[in-house]
Amino acid sequence: MKLLTLIVVGKLRSEAFSKIEDEYFKRIKKIKYQVIEIKSLNGDKNAEASLALKKIDSLKIKPDKIFAMTERGLQLDSPTFSKLIFDYFEGGFAHLLFIMGGASGHGKKILDRADQEISLSSLTFPHQMARVIFIEQLYRAQCLHDGHPYHK
Repeated sequence: MKLLTLIVVGKLRSEAFSKIEDEYFKRIKKIKYQVIEIKSLNGDKNAEASLALKKIDSLKIKPDKIFAMTERGLQLDSPTFSKLIFDYFEGGFAHLLFIMGGASGHGKKILDRADQEISLSSLTFPHQMARVIFIEQLYRAQCLHDGHPYHK
């Protein structure tokens, strides 16, 4: 099974967002998915980056590709996002890692370590909502890959 890791700064505090995220987790069958939360350090993006890098370095399965989620990153539509993920997995990659920074964004060390920057949208979302949108898009990616009618 392929592994996709999302490292996020901060916790998912909203019960409503947690329920939505849990529902999508139940639906994702083709990809093993994990969320790793790191502590928010009051906007100190360089300290948060250091924590994220320590977490990456401690993972048992090292990531084949690291994506930083940024507002200026490459914007993909849902079919292209699905293709990106499944092309990597079907091409032999075992572990894709996405990093969602805190309110102040990413520290330089994360941007330097990332292989690519990706944006969810040119719109700005609250951090917790962006996390739920990401997991929904992962489910949508699976549906697109499988030819399921969820994506219309």
